[in-house]
Amino acid sequence: MIIIDRLIIKKFRGIIDLDIELNGENLAICGPNGTGKSGVVDAIEFVLSGDISRLSGKGRGNVSVKSHAPHVDYRDDPASAIVELHGRIASSGTAFKIRRSVDQVKEPEIEPNNSEVNSVLVELGLHKSVTLSRRELIEYILSTPGDRAAEIQALLQLDKLVDLRKNFQKISNAKKRGAKLASDNKVVASRNLTNALAIPKLNSKSILSAVNERRKVLGLPAIEELTAKTSVKDGLSVVASGEAKALSKSVATEDLKSFFENSAHLNQPEFKDNASAALELLEPLAKSTDFLTSLDRQDLLQSARKLVGDDGCPVCETEWEKTALLEKIDEKLESLSAQVALKDKIEALLAPTITSAQLLLDSASNVRMHAAKLKPIQKCSILNEHEKLIESSIDHLRAFNSIQPMIDALNAISVIPETALDEAKLVSTEIAKLPDTSKKDAARDYLVAVDERLDAFREQSRAEKSAQLDADVAKRVFETYEQAHEDGLNEVYKLIQDTFASLYRQMNSDDEGAFEASMVASGAQLGLDVDFYGRGKFPPGAYHSEGHQDGMGLCLYLALMSHLHQDGFTFCVLDDVLMSVDGAHRLTLCNLLVERFPKTQFVFTTHDDVWLKKMQTTGLVKTKNCVHFRNWTVEDGPAEWRTLDPWAEIKQSVDNNDIEAAASSLRRYLEFLSREICHNLRAQVVYRGDNQHALGDLLPRATSRFSELLKEAAATAKKWENDEEAEGLNQKLNDFKTAVHKSNIEQWSLNAKVHYNEWANLDKNDFLPVVSAFEELVAFLRCDKCKAILYLNPSFGPKEALRCVCAQNNFNLKKKG
Repeated sequence: MIIIDRLIIKKFRGIIDLDIELNGENLAICGPNGTGKSGVVDAIEFVLSGDISRLSGKGRGNVSVKSHAPHVDYRDDPASAIVELHGRIASSGTAFKIRRSVDQVKEPEIEPNNSEVNSVLVELGLHKSVTLSRRELIEYILSTPGDRAAEIQALLQLDKLVDLRKNFQKISNAKKRGAKLASDNKVVASRNLTNALAIPKLNSKSILSAVNERRKVLGLPAIEELTAKTSVKDGLSVVASGEAKALSKSVATEDLKSFFENSAHLNQPEFKDNASAALELLEPLAKSTDFLTSLDRQDLLQSARKLVGDDGCPVCETEWEKTALLEKIDEKLESLSAQVALKDKIEALLAPTITSAQLLLDSASNVRMHAAKLKPIQKCSILNEHEKLIESSIDHLRAFNSIQPMIDALNAISVIPETALDEAKLVSTEIAKLPDTSKKDAARDYLVAVDERLDAFREQSRAEKSAQLDADVAKRVFETYEQAHEDGLNEVYKLIQDTFASLYRQMNSDDEGAFEASMVASGAQLGLDVDFYGRGKFPPGAYHSEGHQDGMGLCLYLALMSHLHQDGFTFCVLDDVLMSVDGAHRLTLCNLLVERFPKTQFVFTTHDDVWLKKMQTTGLVKTKNCVHFRNWTVEDGPAEWRTLDPWAEIKQSVDNNDIEAAASSLRRYLEFLSREICHNLRAQVVYRGDNQHALGDLLPRATSRFSELLKEAAATAKKWENDEEAEGLNQKLNDFKTAVHKSNIEQWSLNAKVHYNEWANLDKNDFLPVVSAFEELVAFLRCDKCKAILYLNPSFGPKEALRCVCAQNNFNLKKKG
């Protein structure tokens, strides 16, 4: 990844002209809502990727980078909307510069324009996960398992594996449907063969018994074994083609019986209920073409998604940024998921209906075949027309490409005309009138008819076996891939969940030190359950507060980024992500980021001044790296107040002889700092229900507590026979007491200027010693290297050490024995 040294923004979003020096260090941008903080975040994302998440994705409508990234007053001049970033590649230290304008989004100016720089920038452009907003953060925690899986797998760059899973599943489903159709055809062939054999159940023993009975009549040897190539008419003399098609009274009688049974099935509750349920779902869809159009669009979108490249839309060739187009396609596909689910439900209801219709169709065809062999021929024209109607109806139901014809098809299948039944009854009557042929003729006709239908049954059996084999292979491939996919993901998630839990425990060590988490992949879903104070594991939204959920979201994000980039996680933008985390946990979070992510450059935005102060107090962000937007106007953009140093600000007021402003600023800063010192050192402060402690309530407790700890540290060093450290601590204690005394003498001036209506008659020469006294006092409580306020470790329980974040100060408080 990269490290940013400088960011220049011109006429971009709500910013007219802004130049920020980061120098490779953490940056905090603070200001009320609407002052332009997010414009800086947008600028970083834009210069690295050419896109802005805030202007793309779900619910954005006609908003786009090209039209709305330039400042509103320069929207007709996109070339003037420019973001320039100066940075370094973290792994090599190679310095680079990238400059991107809105009118040339895909053609940034890069220096040096070489493979090393380009490969890093391409990676950042493809995967914009280095920028995190609270909207994105909370999706990891409160999303459905399916959405969570999609978000996290996209962040981990596993989305191509997800697409592969979908393709395997699609193939498996298609092969399953093919096997069902082949099975239906086999059922029809089986029924026809059973009718020809005139046996109740189809099996080898029954078939051989029935066939050999007729072969005995003809003086033919019995068939001992029924194989795949056995011909039941083997041994018959050559039969003339006309005779081969002679009517077999017994076969025709069974076929007629089957036809009437299949016709009667249309009135059975099972058939009627399925047909009615399907009609109930189809009829509302006939009023609009949107449903089938949506299904067509799904196929088109899925195909288009596979073809998306860097050249824009693969369908219309419109220029698009690849990531934005993929997000747009995914948004459309997600909106069609309900229609796809409805189609699946209707198809499940139609499946048994189609099978029944196919059986009726085939038996009706047999009736007409026999009718054509009668003398005189029975034409059965009405039955013939109904057959065509049934065949057409089955085609409509299987194709699922027009709603009203499907409704008409269901209605047509569900009723057979009485006139068609009358024709079949007439054929049945005529067949019954036929004289019984000689046993030999009957046997011969029987064997010829059975042999023909046995061949048809074998062919359908082979087709069904082949289709089922394809379906089984496709299913095994899908299941094997899915299992390997799940196993692989769960191995990854196990590592991530452990890091996530560790980070969250550290952040919430005061009340959730035993926190555990469980992340489990299942199909296209990712479950997340977290411990709740030892009462069991539950979804994060079940019992945890909003503040804890925010903390979880950030910890999970950090765990994901750590896993994905390892030591390469060197840059991250956190856009107002911790709005609801309480003050105590903000402090531990700052310490966590300092300790666990020392190589990562963070850019923070916040509207909360207290949150900004926490970052400064812990040394997470240096005071000189805090940008404060006071307000914003459309003409000038954000009005920046950059706090180089609170002491510098106070001294500037003194130099201007504005003692009132200097005293007020100094008192506010000291009250804030005293709160942090009392918290870090566990100083005892008189309880106030409104938490409105004044400087006099806090500072004496803070200095007294620090003196006690220095004295205790010196005694401990003496116990451990570390005389040099003991002497240094005693000297530090004496110097600190001197500074405390000096600040106490000067406090009257401070109080006068803050509290009295009639201001003391002071000038800058009177007040400057006040500032210097407190600056000297505060310096004792900070590390001169990391600038963080010293704190007790651990934050609760028996104290072990007085230390700073960088551990340059680390004074032992545990005595021997």
